[in-house]
Amino acid sequence: MILITGDTHGDLSRLKGASFRASHTKKPRKGDTLIICGDFGFLWDGSEKEKAALKKLSKKKYRILFVKGTHENFDLLEGYPLVEFAGGMARKLASNIFCLENGYFFSLDGTDLYACGGGESPDKLIRMDAGSYDHRELPSEEEVFRADNRYFTHPLNDKGLRADIIVTHDAPTKIRNLIDLNNKEMHHLHAHFDRISQEGKFGVWYFGRHHLDRKISSQFYGVFRGILTAVPRKKRRRGK
Repeated sequence: MILITGDTHGDLSRLKGASFRASHTKKPRKGDTLIICGDFGFLWDGSEKEKAALKKLSKKKYRILFVKGTHENFDLLEGYPLVEFAGGMARKLASNIFCLENGYFFSLDGTDLYACGGGESPDKLIRMDAGSYDHRELPSEEEVFRADNRYFTHPLNDKGLRADIIVTHDAPTKIRNLIDLNNKEMHHLHAHFDRISQEGKFGVWYFGRHHLDRKISSQFYGVFRGILTAVPRKKRRRGK
């Protein structure tokens, strides 16, 4: 079973039984996977409290995976080893906790998952003035170019899809415009997402940046506090 939730921001209560019950979702068991759509937050200040929280998470019997958000401590994150994981690359925080690197495919329990975190935070200018902005929150043009090439050269699976599930922090332009009619933000990561969304050869896309729990369409889900069971779309004819 693969479960998806939104930005946890270091809040342990988000991963307790009450959160799963509130979402009418079974609590994950050994062998299951919980994926967080960015802003993990349990690797932020390196405090003893934070280390204790990470230790608790490392004792979970299920896997905890996350993509990069716009509020991460990249110095701490990049201190963890970069390893091969489930067919892609990831930072290993513990035996069951991994940060999925941008632009890789991962094979999880027979499900093809494409992960690409990052974005540009809405408080960028404020953080720049305060000296707390980190340019690594937005993947570089070179990193996105490699991700784009990796995605579009990946073979279709037996369902005629490149990915059963896509997990990102941000969302493509057409979805951001539905959420915010005044949206004017556009950069190279959005161009990558737009190309994927226009191609259409994917199952279900989950994103977390906008802090909303909403089904946008049959393919797009915004997730925040809710916890969803990831269910790839029904089989399609190859090439459709």
